[in-house]
Amino acid sequence: MNTNRPKMNFFQLNKRLPLLSIGFLGLLVGVIHFLNPSPTSRLTLPVRTLPYELIKHDEIVLDETQHKIGRIGYGNFMGENFIYLIDRANLLCLKYAKDGRWIGVIGRRGRGPGEYSEPISIFAEEARERIFIFDVSKFSLICYTARGQFHFEKSFRSGYPYPGELRAINDGYLITFFQYAGRNQWEDIQYFHFLNPDLEIVDEWTLSFPPIYKRFNLYNLASVYWSFHPVTHRLYVAFYAVPEVHVYENGALGEIWQLSLKRFKQIDRAVTVANLAQKVKIFSQYTYLDGLYLLSPDRLLISYHTEELPEIGKFKIFESRKYRQYYFALVDLTNKQLILPPMDRLPGSLLGVRNGQLYLLETDEPNNRRIGVYELHFPS
Repeated sequence: MNTNRPKMNFFQLNKRLPLLSIGFLGLLVGVIHFLNPSPTSRLTLPVRTLPYELIKHDEIVLDETQHKIGRIGYGNFMGENFIYLIDRANLLCLKYAKDGRWIGVIGRRGRGPGEYSEPISIFAEEARERIFIFDVSKFSLICYTARGQFHFEKSFRSGYPYPGELRAINDGYLITFFQYAGRNQWEDIQYFHFLNPDLEIVDEWTLSFPPIYKRFNLYNLASVYWSFHPVTHRLYVAFYAVPEVHVYENGALGEIWQLSLKRFKQIDRAVTVANLAQKVKIFSQYTYLDGLYLLSPDRLLISYHTEELPEIGKFKIFESRKYRQYYFALVDLTNKQLILPPMDRLPGSLLGVRNGQLYLLETDEPNNRRIGVYELHFPS
């Protein structure tokens, strides 16, 4: 039996069926489409205000006597026992104890085996004593022991790295980076890459950006935040430039939740200037999402920031974070509600969430790096 018979396209099929059959087939398809509309639904979450508050119960002062941090960037990880940070100015990966004590540099800079030159994210499996660093220059995951010694390296086909995050999912892992499936940089992107224990890709889910990205060509705002629910296996995705949460399940986008964030000012223009400082200044007039974390099995934490920069020439591009105001809200996953607190201000940028605790970078100044540890207290 020939199993390699080519598939008939619509035009070949049209030659073989009577006209009446084609008409009936078209009617049937129309009825099916009417009864089963697009699986993606858009929902504006109802807003509920609860009198919960953010309470600080600890402070971590990072020891800089042995290493002067240039600038704490993105891609950090809060472990059970240690804090893993990326020094974006010096392009180094750092390890601290939970009390701020200096542990050491993980790996070393370079382009040889086990070395990195552009680390963009870090992830630690403390129970298995393994640390992973995603290096943009190699487009590779570099694995180290808990003591920072090189273990092995896994390369992927090149793409756009952001955010390059790795997380443990069931028996394997999930890593996120862009792989464009076609010429359109905003549609049908292979983004969620599921890995087996040997870091081989076993499944890939596609991601499409909201239409506003293509309309305004917001390449500079192509940041994505995500959180995986270990019980429901749903992926929650938030885009930098829109107040929405996209819900993925079984490889498909199921729902889009629109969030009525009272301080959010939506970008409404394309930025075509070439000067980076001017571009940043224009972008600072709007509001952007800053993080998405699973706070508990039924609550999703979302943070966002506003920004007010001084005149061009009076600030450095990478110091814009000090001019930001940070805010937060919760999403009730069970009841599909946006839950707002009476006071929604965050005292710093969110580095991560661990065991329901929020780690906020309160200061990122030389010799004064402080991380506040907070918890949300709800009425009994």
